[in-house]
Amino acid sequence: MNNDRRNSIRQKFRQLGFDDEAAEEATDDELSGDRPILAGETLLYLCWEEINGWGDPEALRNLPAANRLADTGGNIEDLRQFARTISFHTIFDLLYLLGQGPNFRLREILKVWEPDYPRWLLIELDPQGAPTGRAIRALYEGLRTSDPSGLEGSDFLDGE
Repeated sequence: MNNDRRNSIRQKFRQLGFDDEAAEEATDDELSGDRPILAGETLLYLCWEEINGWGDPEALRNLPAANRLADTGGNIEDLRQFARTISFHTIFDLLYLLGQGPNFRLREILKVWEPDYPRWLLIELDPQGAPTGRAIRALYEGLRTSDPSGLEGSDFLDGE
């Protein structure tokens, strides 16, 4: 095992907010398995950047509907929390759809189940852009627990 590669991977997990012990464990998992842990955790980290971006006081400034609500007495903090909640659910649903394929939703929407509908797979690419053959699966399962604040979204999801 190349020690430089191991250190580089561990450092990337640290940059994503993992503590030393968790970064070491994730590095072991990344290097020993066929699951692309680092790719999945990177995507989840970026999803949370999008979700938490709606908590920024300036985030709603360019949304006319949010401004109208605030102008009529709506609490801007409630609006930001609402935006974060919608963002979380949209990302969760998209990750679920990516992981489960089209048939579960087609069954709900069109009341059909067709095994010949196209399917998809999210796969890891190496730094040069070539597929590694390792599928990134079930990201929706880790979305809530990957909240960088450690709150698992409870600051805006609890009480729904």
